[in-house]
Amino acid sequence: YKKYSESLSDYLVVLEKKSDIPELLYAIAQCYYNLENADTAEEYLLKAETLANDIFIQEQIRLLLADIYLQKGKSEKFFNIIDKIKTSNPESAEAYYREGLYYSMQGDIIRARAAWRKALNFDPMHKEARQKLANR
Repeated sequence: YKKYSESLSDYLVVLEKKSDIPELLYAIAQCYYNLENADTAEEYLLKAETLANDIFIQEQIRLLLADIYLQKGKSEKFFNIIDKIKTSNPESAEAYYREGLYYSMQGDIIRARAAWRKALNFDPMHKEARQKLANR
């Protein structure tokens, strides 16, 4: 936790001077998330999402938002974010992997496995999806 706290302090100093950089907001959100402050992480991610023009950073922001919504059990917000990811990147293995996690948590193993197989279609080396399919 110490490294995240130190990084967060440094990022917040930079934020005072440059508040419109989505990558910085994303880095701050990651620190808060890893420090188990999902609510504050979500705030920074939502700000970052509105500023991000780069498709890659948008996807990273949205994936972390999806993780937060998945943990909080906010199904509607989770699927809204997953749909945004799939719209901008229909071949996002990470989006399908997380969708599989959602269905697994709901006890719907058939849909979970289908989502994980789809993740592997787009990224045959996706380690986590391979593990999930091997364990079921």
